Amino acid sequence: MRLKPITKLLRLTALCLLPVLVAINPLAAQNTPYPIIFVHGINSDDASWGKQDNKFDDIVDHLAGAGLKFGGKIAITLNYKRSAEIRSVAKEDDVKLFTNPPVADFYTINFNVHANGKTPIVHKLGPIVFKPSISTSGGVTASGTQFNVTYANEFNNGDIIRVENEFMQIAAVSGSKLTVTRGIFNSTAVKHGTVTVYNLSNLSNQAAISRQGYGLKLAIDAIKQKTGATKVVLLGHSMGGLAIREYIRLYSNNDIAKIITIGTPHYGTNITDLSPSLLQLINIDGKSDAVRDLRATMPGTATPGLYLFGGNENIIKNSPIFYNADVDANGVENGTVSALNSTENLLSLINIPKTWIASSDDGLVPLQSQYINATDTLMINKFHTDETSDYYSLLRGLDEPAEIASAYSIAENSTTKGFITINKNNQPIDIDAFKITLKSPSALSINITANKLGGIKKILLTDGENNITEIKLNSPVTDTLPPGTYYINIGGHASKTTHKYPYSLVTAVKKITPAASLAYGTPDFNPKPEYKGVVYISSNPNVATVVKNKIHITGTGFTTITGKLGNAKLSGVLEITKAKLTIKADDKVKAVGQDNPTLTATYTGFVYGEKPANLTRLPEFITTANIISPEGAYPITAGGALSNNYVITYLPGTLTVTGKPATSMAGNVADIRLNQAISPNADGVNDYLQIENINRYPENTVLITNSKGIKVFETTGYDNDTKRFEGLSNITNQRLPEGTYFYVVGYQQTQKSGYVVIKY
Repeated sequence: MRLKPITKLLRLTALCLLPVLVAINPLAAQNTPYPIIFVHGINSDDASWGKQDNKFDDIVDHLAGAGLKFGGKIAITLNYKRSAEIRSVAKEDDVKLFTNPPVADFYTINFNVHANGKTPIVHKLGPIVFKPSISTSGGVTASGTQFNVTYANEFNNGDIIRVENEFMQIAAVSGSKLTVTRGIFNSTAVKHGTVTVYNLSNLSNQAAISRQGYGLKLAIDAIKQKTGATKVVLLGHSMGGLAIREYIRLYSNNDIAKIITIGTPHYGTNITDLSPSLLQLINIDGKSDAVRDLRATMPGTATPGLYLFGGNENIIKNSPIFYNADVDANGVENGTVSALNSTENLLSLINIPKTWIASSDDGLVPLQSQYINATDTLMINKFHTDETSDYYSLLRGLDEPAEIASAYSIAENSTTKGFITINKNNQPIDIDAFKITLKSPSALSINITANKLGGIKKILLTDGENNITEIKLNSPVTDTLPPGTYYINIGGHASKTTHKYPYSLVTAVKKITPAASLAYGTPDFNPKPEYKGVVYISSNPNVATVVKNKIHITGTGFTTITGKLGNAKLSGVLEITKAKLTIKADDKVKAVGQDNPTLTATYTGFVYGEKPANLTRLPEFITTANIISPEGAYPITAGGALSNNYVITYLPGTLTVTGKPATSMAGNVADIRLNQAISPNADGVNDYLQIENINRYPENTVLITNSKGIKVFETTGYDNDTKRFEGLSNITNQRLPEGTYFYVVGYQQTQKSGYVVIKY
């Protein structure tokens, strides 16, 4: 019997409250809130992180297997001029990006790139041994220009090579024979036997960290431009972590969502003190810029490493230890290097979510050098060269922040992939925080899908302070929400296997046109008073509450009003707009020589019995008139009031100055004389405002104002000694700036006014 009235009620209520749904942007192509970029270490390349081959034994396969799109390697040479190792070349001229990145979720950087854009071929057992051309002496004379080479495919025309202490440039490669130009870069052409030779043009991955940071900048700019991302996540191994920090200190503009370093020598390592033969085995040139920049101390001294701790490049300029001293890669070798580990640079990391992955079994980098603070450190047990294969620790490092202040932003209509992992403190509780910002009233649908073995236990939608909805796994939920920022907190209990079952967070957003728009000040109302028994609920008490089953407006914004009758309910969005308030400055009158009166205003438009005290901030008043202003009309301007509930319009007032200054009634005005300029610089000349004959009138008053009529100095009994004006305000206790100031001296019912100029 009640179905018909209920149906009619719902239809009629719908006329008042039914939202209009409008679909917006299609699903985003990416599956991460921010692109992830992996940066390799010294003498390495993008292969450090593995490859997409479905073996699931590296980080690349695990991310791709979870549904993240791999964008491949980003090829960057740090030695485009080929001579940067020998002479100073500005990084802007010597770093070149070869890859146009696709839209993807994660990428690997490759600095092991030749100037021709190709991957250099490098002898796996270290720098190649050159065998001189056939001669009876078994060596090469100082004038010889050809070598026979076992691995000629490792060289290109134009490459710079080092044979002992001589530099040469390859002019031609023919079969196993190299033709070279001798004695370049001021080196001396001398006789050589069978010796180890470095091809410096293959050392892009041993370039200065300053060049690496700039190369990373080029990659990040390209990736952000292609994907539309505002931030990136950076993960670096060994020296790659320092390249990340170089980017942060010079180029980042609040575009880092998180940084992770693993085995990074934040405070340096002197492992390169190994013998030259051992360095050759691992293909590291002990004279390279990278070796120079990784140093904790300079070779054979206690002097801190220049790149990490700062200093002047002259310390190593012209030293045979390294190829060059251009640490900051600006093309000059005699500048002062700003320390990467300066207090300022370390403080810049505070607000960036971070994880330092440190290994007690690293073997190459001291443990205490692998992290900056213990709080953000994840401990592992891997040898240095094995750390990038520890994909599980890398996944833990990539874990999304748990704090809403650092929550990852996700787009409307997007899919985001994630994992429940053991946190950096080895605790099983993992919380991943995401945020979504709605710019208009919207129906937000959230669906989180995952295998139950993925460890998810609880999912909450909040506004940052209050829980809105608890979301069940694999069960989509839709909430009608006003504009604002909302947080999705995914909590789980991790094990060593939960990472094998990634989750998908899918959002769908439809804009809603408010069913009704009312102004702040509307009286309490019942949407449908003719129907009895309907119970109303407001979702946002800061906009409206329900009092005696009537909608009671409390502020401006959006709220969802839900009407319930039995098991039936219908919801719609109610918009409350700001009321109009006018603030008019009151007209005022004063006489010449008087202080300005207190400035006030008349308010028109307050609702609900509110008063000026209900404003967030009261208005301020400004007038051009001051104590010495002549007769006339001066505008009074009001402004600066704040309110969440009113649109404020200001109307000016007028301050009318009447009459003339008081004249002498006793004594002689000419008795008082003042110098018109002072220079309070303690040189003994015009250091204070001298008022001649003022001691005759001990009951005097002195008032000084600035050009805006604001009082800066006031005293009684001015005596040119203990009470005098020296350019210091006794109102604010601050030194006054140079300029023109105005005075009024009162004595025996007489006033003398004028100006004085302060000049330091």
